[in-house]
Amino acid sequence: MVESFDASWDRVHKGGRTKEDEAAVHEHGCVIYVLGPHMNIEIAVETSAIALRLIVHALNSDAIAAKGESAGIAHGAARWKQLGRDAENAEDGPSLARTCRLAFSKRPLIDGEFLCSVGFHLVGLPEVFVPRSLSDDELVLSSIIDRVADEMFTEGIGLTSARHNGILLPIEAYEEDDFKFNPYGALYLEYLNKRDF
Repeated sequence: MVESFDASWDRVHKGGRTKEDEAAVHEHGCVIYVLGPHMNIEIAVETSAIALRLIVHALNSDAIAAKGESAGIAHGAARWKQLGRDAENAEDGPSLARTCRLAFSKRPLIDGEFLCSVGFHLVGLPEVFVPRSLSDDELVLSSIIDRVADEMFTEGIGLTSARHNGILLPIEAYEEDDFKFNPYGALYLEYLNKRDF
């Protein structure tokens, strides 16, 4: 369990975990797994919002840590609770989708010449693959991934792909029954250059 959390902590949000969070995982005494329902694009965001509420409820009821297995993402207790508040205060669908995406997806992951996301299917979006050649800074590339995801949710995949000269391709790295499988594929931003950002 400790190794699983060590590999899963969010590396993008500064202060997303504390030493106390890490100690709690090291000293845990039991584990609960909650299996979520299959979801399609129409219910993905709301289902993820329900899962986020469940995590916050568990943390408020003396659970000490939580991890989303579908993307292998973990946050500290305070970060999960903040994401829960953000979801409850979301004023529109795109705001709620962004919060759920930040809660349950992982980025940046290295995939050859790209940095990418995993878990965007949990809000009904394809993954985003950004060429590593755009920047040496993983946080810069993560912000590109996040911005493109926001654009896809509000403006559609086609328009976003065209704007960024991207290509939507299936993901073959995971089997269809794998937690990380994204049925919506991946948007590869293959032809972008640094001045576009």
